[in-house]
Amino acid sequence: MVRTTSKRLTCPACQVVVADAVHQRWPADLRLRAPDGTRIAPTRVSILLELARREQATAAALPDREAAAARVAFLTRHASELVYELVCPQGHLTLCTMPQLVTAVRRTPGAWVTLPYGGR
Repeated sequence: MVRTTSKRLTCPACQVVVADAVHQRWPADLRLRAPDGTRIAPTRVSILLELARREQATAAALPDREAAAARVAFLTRHASELVYELVCPQGHLTLCTMPQLVTAVRRTPGAWVTLPYGGR
């Protein structure tokens, strides 16, 4: 019998549902689906890093530059991991690694998980 855990992932900024997660312990699997039903796949860190660096270089306002710099730092720290870029309907962006998501899904009681803040 395969044992799975399902949770609804919410945006840390506004608490809106950004994805439904299903984690299976063995064989290991994590599946994310957006509220509209589309599957969410991890994005290559190199692509996200390039986009964050461009945003950091072109941002006009200081808060935007600081947010981009925080994303660059996060992506640099987690360059060898699978990273998900989750965007809520309000436009907030959250970056999470697969290990962060698996830990949150496995350890958080209840059906809802507020994602760790890692975006704009």
